[in-house]
Amino acid sequence: MKTIRYVALGDSLTFGYGVSGEASFPEVLRKLAEHSLDCPVELHNAGIVGATASDTAQLLHTDPALQAKVKTAELITITVGGNDLLNAARVYYTNGDAQLLTQALKTYLHAVRELLGRISEVQGGSEDCAIRLLGLYNPFPEIEEADYWVRRLNRLLTRFHKRNVCVIQLYDVFESREEGLISDDMVHPTAEGYEQMALKTADAGYSPLDTKLCGMLNKD
Repeated sequence: MKTIRYVALGDSLTFGYGVSGEASFPEVLRKLAEHSLDCPVELHNAGIVGATASDTAQLLHTDPALQAKVKTAELITITVGGNDLLNAARVYYTNGDAQLLTQALKTYLHAVRELLGRISEVQGGSEDCAIRLLGLYNPFPEIEEADYWVRRLNRLLTRFHKRNVCVIQLYDVFESREEGLISDDMVHPTAEGYEQMALKTADAGYSPLDTKLCGMLNKD
């Protein structure tokens, strides 16, 4: 039976900070994908707590073992951006220079472009891998400026959508449900929050992976 290789890239949201491994976003998605695709899914979780988009792009650039995993991956999820904004916001609230946040977005977009380009390079230009790029939810809904910058980042993300890259917007999933979906640290999801992330991602389907699998079954 065909086994799908799934690589999860990104920050603490990929790592599963604050919950057991079984409750992490990638592990919940792995199980959902197995059910939907009707075949085993093997997960490699490369999430690193505190990683920025640039950190993740650099990791893929310098880690041969991760490159080998990505080379054969048929499903990839990416969670980056939260630390890019948080790091800039900490300095912004000290000196009030909004240019720091603007620059953080530019750096983030450049890193995401680099990361997707590196994935394509490692995979030999193939577009058969289903890549899911997750947007941000807003853990600070009471802060008007936080809402503005999170929404702005999410809008910019849509430019990366193409045949095999699907942008998953999480903002509406968490909006007005922060009490149940965000943990006591006021940043990371609860187990239910991670589950909702996985459900939203699964709802987008697995194209072009599911099409490829269908073709293989018909050939058999």
